[in-house]
This record gives sequence, structure tokens and C-alpha cells, in this order.
Amino acid sequence: MISNAVKIRNRVGPKWSVATEPVAVPVVVFGRNQALADELRRDGIEHAFGWVDDMPGLMHACDVLIQNAGGLTSLEAFAAGLPVVSYRCIPGHGQTNAAALDEAGLAAWIRDPADLGPVLAELLHGARGQAQRAAGLELHRSVPGPIPAIAARTGHQLPTASPRWAVAHGPS
Repeated sequence: MISNAVKIRNRVGPKWSVATEPVAVPVVVFGRNQALADELRRDGIEHAFGWVDDMPGLMHACDVLIQNAGGLTSLEAFAAGLPVVSYRCIPGHGQTNAAALDEAGLAAWIRDPADLGPVLAELLHGARGQAQRAAGLELHRSVPGPIPAIAARTGHQLPTASPRWAVAHGPS
């Protein structure tokens, strides 16, 4: 599964080799852009979806998530036991999240397009994929939740809550 509409044409087309990898059939999800869905289908991407009402169900039908920002979609994939790949990450939070998830052993960060096929094969059929599935599921069993658990896996401490956050979310 591939998520995020930001420059998705560059990710599933000739510039992004997932469409030509023999180990993968791309399933693309990107929101409410019917023109993009039509264009992707014309380019041979058979499974191109706009808005999806049942993202957990779609994730359960897929074998790996390829994403570029490391946000909520990654947390949903962890909860579904889906291995996650960070690829062609957007600058700023995308690359920061990719580094943290890779360091925590929760997602593979692919920096070189030549590594895409081998990493996908490893996640689909190897120990790395099994380890990611288990780690992602464990995040959602942990208390107080996945974000502190990710920080703990990397040895980083989260900043203390600001008074505004504490008011909005209650005492910690």
C-alpha cells in the first residue's frame, strides 16, 4: 500500500520503481483526487483509490505500507501489524520521522531506490518483516500509547508537556 498524495505520480511511476518490482503490486491511497486516480489507472496502477472509508480493512488486505511522512498512516499500519517502509520522504518531519522509526526498528527507511526491491522482499518474506509486525502490534498494547513507546525504543525522552497541552489533555 502506498499512501500520501504529495507528488505521488513520482512515487508510483517510472521515477519510483515499486510498480516494476516483481515482489509488489501497488495499492495507492491518496484522498479525494479523482483525476489522479484516473491518471494512475491509465498508467497501469490498477489499485488506485481516492478516499477510503475502511482504511484498517484495506491495510489488512495489504502486505506492507510504503509512506513518505511517518505520521498517522504509519501508526494505523503498526496497529494492523503491517510492516512499514519510509521512502522518498518529504523534508522536515518526513525525514525526521523516518529516522526515528528506523532507529526504533519499526520501519525500514530506504534512501537508495536500488534497495526498494530487496527490502520489500525482506519485509514480505523474512525475519525483518516478522519483527516489524510484532513491534508495531506491541506499540498498541503499551501504555500510555505508541508515541512514548517509540521514544523509549530509541532511548530518547519526550519533552515535558507544556501547560497548554496539560490543560487541553488533562494532567499526565
